[in-house]
Amino acid sequence: MKVLALDFDGVISNSIWDCFFTAYNVYLKFNPETKLLGGRQLTFENFNGVKAENRVIRDKFRNLASFAAGGKYFVVVFYIIDRDEEVRSQLEFDVFCSGLGDTALNSFQDEFYVERKRLQSIDMEKWYELTPPFFEVVPQFKKLIDRDNAFIVTNRDKESALMLLKRFGLTVDENKIIHKDFGLNKAEKLIKLSEKMNIGKQDIILVDDLLKHAMGVKEAEFRVFIATWGYSTEKQQSFAEQNGIPLLTEENFYETISKELER
Repeated sequence: MKVLALDFDGVISNSIWDCFFTAYNVYLKFNPETKLLGGRQLTFENFNGVKAENRVIRDKFRNLASFAAGGKYFVVVFYIIDRDEEVRSQLEFDVFCSGLGDTALNSFQDEFYVERKRLQSIDMEKWYELTPPFFEVVPQFKKLIDRDNAFIVTNRDKESALMLLKRFGLTVDENKIIHKDFGLNKAEKLIKLSEKMNIGKQDIILVDDLLKHAMGVKEAEFRVFIATWGYSTEKQQSFAEQNGIPLLTEENFYETISKELER
C-alpha cells in the first residue's frame, strides 16, 4: 500500500499573510522599539494599508519565508529584515537562527500560537481571509484526501489545521493529521508514519513546498515532490530538480500523484 503525505501550508493553504501578520506581532512583542512597519501592532483594520505601504518588506518576507519551517522561523524572518541582513540560502538562515539561541526560538514558537489564537478570538472570519486555500488544487485534494491512505503532515497546529480543512470543504480525521506537536522535522514524522502503517519508506509519498523539508525527506529515502505553487523560489525548485526531486504544478498534480499511488 502507498501512503500519501500532504503538507498543509504552501500546499493546501496559502497562509503567507497569516504568517506575516502573526509573526510580526510576535516580533513587535520582543522588539517594542522597532521602526519596522511603523512599530505598530497589526490589526485587521490596518493590515491592508500596511501591506500596501510596505511592498519592499512584504516582498522580502515572501522570499525569506521559503526558508521558514515553522512558526518560530517566521518571527526570525522579521529579525533578518529589521537588521537588513543578507540571507541568501538555507544555511545562512539556519546560522542566523542559531545566533538567536534556542531559548529565544522556543519563546517565539510559543508566542506565535498564542498570537494566532488571539487573532482567531477577535474575528474568525477575518482570520480565515488571511489563510485561503489554493483554489485550483482543492478539488484535487478532496479526491485524494478521501482515501484511507492519505495523511496531512504539517508543522501547523492541529486545531487551526482542522478549522481550515473544514472551511475548505475537506473532511480529515484528526488522527490523520501529524502536526507541530510531533516535532518540526518532516523526515522524523514520516519515519513514525511508516512505522505506524508498517510500510517501507518508498511507499510514502510526500508533497511539500519547502526545499529544506524535501531535501531532508529525500536523504531519509522517502519519495518526495515539490509543489511549485507554494513558497519555494524558482532557484530552489531548480536545485530540487537537479537533485532528483520532481516538481508538481497545479495542472499535473492530480494525475502525477494518482499514478504514483497506483504504482
